[in-house]
Amino acid sequence: MSIMKLDANGFPTQLLGANAPQTITVNGSAGAATASAIITSDIVRVNATVDTFIMFSVPGTAVTASTGHFLKAGVQYDIPLPQGGMKASVLAVGVTAGTMYLSELG
Repeated sequence: MSIMKLDANGFPTQLLGANAPQTITVNGSAGAATASAIITSDIVRVNATVDTFIMFSVPGTAVTASTGHFLKAGVQYDIPLPQGGMKASVLAVGVTAGTMYLSELG
């Protein structure tokens, strides 16, 4: 018999496997979007080596810092997407270059 972890309501938590890892280089130009990644899962796990903004949009849509979510360097985030097939783009917060690691969960 195995023991499953429970959430705050006492229900067993679901396990999500990581797949489709992607690396996005965060350039050192604040306000300049870096390369985008196409996301096909409903949840992504991200962390970055520098403070960044990450934006999710439909492919072909321009992204800006005002539409992004702030991610603190070195912290892992599991982010649910509002819809599948989205594009993830990254903006640097400062002028230091870094890397964002993104894994789709499913």
